[in-house]
Amino acid sequence: MPPKSLDMNIARFFMSVKHNKTNKDLEPGTLKGMQGSFKRYLGDKNYPHDIMTDKLFKHSREMLRAKGVDLKEKGLGNRAKRADPFTRDEIQMLYQKKIILDLVNLITKGITARGPVYGYEKHITGRERHVNRHVNTRFLLFKPSFCQVSAPSQRAL
Repeated sequence: MPPKSLDMNIARFFMSVKHNKTNKDLEPGTLKGMQGSFKRYLGDKNYPHDIMTDKLFKHSREMLRAKGVDLKEKGLGNRAKRADPFTRDEIQMLYQKKIILDLVNLITKGITARGPVYGYEKHITGRERHVNRHVNTRFLLFKPSFCQVSAPSQRAL
C-alpha cells in the first residue's frame, strides 16, 4: 500500500476507533500502543517507511496527537486514575495517629537491621552454594546443583 493512502487510513482509524464491547473511546496510551503495534507489524513485513518518524506519516501522527488531547480533556488518560495528593489536614491526622511514624519505622528497620551489605553477601554465598564446579583439563564447567536429584538435607526437613 502506498504511504499516502496508508497514512490516511491510519488517521481515519485513530479518529473513529472505539472499544468493541462498550463502544467508548479508548485511552490515549492505548492508541499510542496501537501505533507501536502497527509499526512493529509493518517492520516485520519489511515496509520501507517508519510510521512513527517518517515525514510521509505526519498526518496520522497529528491526528493521534489531536485525539490524545481531546481524550485527556474528556478525562481519559493517566490523569483520571492518579491518586489525589494528601491535604495538610490529612497529613497532620496521620502524624497524630502515628500511622506515618509506624510506616517510616517499619521501612527503616527493615533496611538497617542487617544493612545493605547483608543482602549482597547473602546473595553471593547463596549463588555459590548452588553452583558445582567441575574442572577438566580443557574447560571449567559450571553446573547448577539444583538441577541434580539428591536426598533432601536435614536443614530442609
